[in-house]
Amino acid sequence: MKRFFSFFISKIFFVQLVIAAGITFVLITVTGWGLAFFTEHNTEVKVPDLTGKSVVEASDVLNTLGLRVEIYDTIAYSDAYAPFAVREQNPAAGKAVKPNRKVYIVLNRGEYDKIALPEVIQFTERNARIKLTSAGLKVRDSSTYIDAIGKNMVYGVQLGDSLVPAGTLIDQKELVVLVLGNGKDSIQ
Repeated sequence: MKRFFSFFISKIFFVQLVIAAGITFVLITVTGWGLAFFTEHNTEVKVPDLTGKSVVEASDVLNTLGLRVEIYDTIAYSDAYAPFAVREQNPAAGKAVKPNRKVYIVLNRGEYDKIALPEVIQFTERNARIKLTSAGLKVRDSSTYIDAIGKNMVYGVQLGDSLVPAGTLIDQKELVVLVLGNGKDSIQ
């Protein structure tokens, strides 16, 4: 046992300890330099504002800066942007990123969605409005009333001047009008 402990205070042990510490120091230093080189430490590119640009324009701008583009999504149409123009981006404009980073863009749709008119005949006004708006349609606040016994019961849906049957494809931007009963019997 005494011989075992005497090894830890011997000259050979201290020489090996110094060699191990030197090798560890060299490995840590080389690894740090290698990581700084491969991760391009202190190399940054500012992300430009791509809002309103077409996909081709956005790609050209990002490619000249050494960044990559990836279309993340195409969301609902808005008149505020041209069809297929960039509406959102991630990372945001002005952020500093590494070269060769992907910039995810969200595009404006090419046109409004066409939505099939759901069946709302014989629904109450409240339920019909909920069903139409949850389908993505816009319903005018004021309704048209006809002589019919069911007060605030839906008897039709109007688009412009004509009644529209259920299942008809309607542009999402169109405003539909509910035709409701006024509670008066039409057979008097």
